[in-house]
Amino acid sequence: MAFLYQPPRLPYSGTELGLGSNVFCENLSMIAGSGAAKTEAGVQVTYDNTGGTALSQAGTTNSAVASSSTTSVNGTGMTAKFTVTPAAGIQGNLSLSIENPGTGYKVGDKITFAKEDILTAINAGTTPAVEIDGAGRSVSANVVFVLLADQDLGVTDKSYIVGYSADDNTTEGWQFLLKGPSGIFQRIVISAPSRKASTDPFTNLERTTTVYANATSTDNAAVPDTQLGGACSTAISRNGNTHINVTVVRFVPTGFTLADCAMTVRLGDRQLAMTD
Repeated sequence: MAFLYQPPRLPYSGTELGLGSNVFCENLSMIAGSGAAKTEAGVQVTYDNTGGTALSQAGTTNSAVASSSTTSVNGTGMTAKFTVTPAAGIQGNLSLSIENPGTGYKVGDKITFAKEDILTAINAGTTPAVEIDGAGRSVSANVVFVLLADQDLGVTDKSYIVGYSADDNTTEGWQFLLKGPSGIFQRIVISAPSRKASTDPFTNLERTTTVYANATSTDNAAVPDTQLGGACSTAISRNGNTHINVTVVRFVPTGFTLADCAMTVRLGDRQLAMTD
């Protein structure tokens, strides 16, 4: 009796979306998603608790601030949270982290966050709470966030990276290089168009689709024993009616550090049906 040989399909047999064999993943533009809050000229933006208590601790806004850009950008929908860190007396430096990467942005875009909107978010509350009891509180200037590629000069905080995919690669996936951050974890959010998200109820996509990610060292011979590519945790969520956000967190135990890595991310069908 003859047996028909069927080669395995990665990452698990039968799980690739619409594909019957191994796939070639496409490259992805990676963007730094956190760092100091600056003006377009590169000047540090500050928060001033004028007439109030001296700042004693850092605090991050509980609510995200929507971007106010209307021109000179390709996308929409980016939001960020802002952290106030004491600098001198009643003054604190601002930093930001992108909460929602939005859709349609490209490398080189300059996204503006209005100082009035940032102040409103600070006044509404931060965690932990910073002093906001002054009568003349202010934010020094609008914050302009420039989308830099991961390898660009000036990108120093690589704990949070945003990736933008111009095409619907949900049946293929993405491959890219990541610089190792100074901490023990790194979060990557990929914002990508998805025909499935726009044509089917998203509950079906979420219930039947999962994310596979793998991080390997870019240079095994030169990596110390305390540096690792890291373990990967993944998730998928909706971003509007036409895009999805694929989130990957790579991490290592305390005492180790994350090495530079080559990462592969794919979407696949769940092998088991989800039940209510």
